[in-house]
Amino acid sequence: MKRADLEKFLGKKVEGAMRREALPDRYGAASAQVHDKREQRKRDQEAGLVPFAVKLPQAMVMALQERARARSVTLGEVTVELLRASLDAGPGVAAPAVDAKPAKRAAVAKPAAETPDKASAKTAAKATPAAPKKRTSK
Repeated sequence: MKRADLEKFLGKKVEGAMRREALPDRYGAASAQVHDKREQRKRDQEAGLVPFAVKLPQAMVMALQERARARSVTLGEVTVELLRASLDAGPGVAAPAVDAKPAKRAAVAKPAAETPDKASAKTAAKATPAAPKKRTSK
């Protein structure tokens, strides 16, 4: 490499380091810290936490989030509390209500039904074996 290219790369390296150091305080001191996912996973495992993904209706998620905000706790804590209350209640007992209406699904267009002529023609074609093809020799 040429000396000019080396100097340019060194300048970019110094410029990048200056940008990282000059984060404004308005975002908070914690925003400059990089979160390590491995460390977070280790902390979760030590606490006995297991990732558990569930798809819920939007209205139910909004109700859970509102309940968490009102009590100043995390969404996970509210979910654990509701699940624990439901499991402790035993089978056949209604779980604590979360004000949520089920989402309405859009009607799916069904294909038009086959006419009896087409249906019988298909079954007849399946029932009769195809005639073997004649081979011609050259």
